[in-house]
Amino acid sequence: MDKNLFDKQMEKLGIYELRSLARSVGVKSPTTKKREELLKLISDIMAGKTTPLYNNRFGRPVKNLSNQDELMSNLLIFGDKELEDKIKKVEIKDHYDLLFKQELSKEDEPLNYNLIEVKGIIRKTEKGSYYALNCLKISVKTYVLIEEKFINENNLIEGDLIEGTAYLSPNKNYAKLNLIQKINGEDKQKNVYDLEKEVIIPQKSLENNFLQGRCKVEVVKDLDASINYIKEKTKVYSLKNCVFVVLGLEISIETKLKLDQIENITEIVSLIEDKSYFSYEKILDTINHVNSLFYHNKNVVMFALDTLSLYRVLDVVFKSSNNIHDERVKYTIRKLLGCAKASQSSSISNIMLFYDYQKTNYLNEYNDLVTLCNS
Repeated sequence: MDKNLFDKQMEKLGIYELRSLARSVGVKSPTTKKREELLKLISDIMAGKTTPLYNNRFGRPVKNLSNQDELMSNLLIFGDKELEDKIKKVEIKDHYDLLFKQELSKEDEPLNYNLIEVKGIIRKTEKGSYYALNCLKISVKTYVLIEEKFINENNLIEGDLIEGTAYLSPNKNYAKLNLIQKINGEDKQKNVYDLEKEVIIPQKSLENNFLQGRCKVEVVKDLDASINYIKEKTKVYSLKNCVFVVLGLEISIETKLKLDQIENITEIVSLIEDKSYFSYEKILDTINHVNSLFYHNKNVVMFALDTLSLYRVLDVVFKSSNNIHDERVKYTIRKLLGCAKASQSSSISNIMLFYDYQKTNYLNEYNDLVTLCNS
């Protein structure tokens, strides 16, 4: 890769991807520097004008700076700014504008308003309104509106999992949050988090072939084998102070109930509701949630069950045709895998489960996943 092409690739990166690249090539304290400064420092190091600096406390391996192709291929897992902008513009069929114009005043609550239990991952619209989808509802999608006072009082961020109660509006698909009882599975307390973590290359091993802060593909025989695998690994990793999230893609209610019975699982983000755009939102929920736990100093292990279903869901969302995945499908996969990271105090690790009998017909997808996980 020549220098001009390399510079063009850098220009496409968002600030977080740029910081990751800067850290890889040896820029000191990249989180304290602005975008233009990072671009210049990276370019100078790649041109040999500046000596790279590495923080050896973290055991960072020195990159081969002459191999730009390898460097950029490692970075691709973190995504591409242009593609990310396209994904943000995907039209979601639920009309948020109408939803958030409807006000439910607590002082004027009629007697027939129902107080329901709710559980959901916090989202934020482009206009700054907060809401969650009620995970306790299997057949009915219920939006839970969250007033800004709850966000401020509890220091909440997008991706936090909240549990509590809400007032359900009659004949509507929305409710208004009444009370928060738990945040991220723990009794309500003011959130403490660190959004400016210094991401490092992890060294601490969970097991011989799996590092905290990394991702791996695990081939299992079938659905029952994958459930047993998750059950076994949660027992092992729970002893290492880890929390667990399962992204259950096209799973049945029966499968979800089996996962519910695994004691150590923190959260199951399921796509039981068969609506493609809704499914895409739940994928983003998972990304936001595991990042939230990371910022709250948790070691997170995320299981994708099963990974091939993720491709199928995204193919519908982005209208892939002729058995060729849309570029946004590939980008979303990279975005999900790119969640894997580690700091001095917390980490996110991804385990992508793939069934053995799927490899024959979906060998390209399997090989792509292995390549991304190893990069």
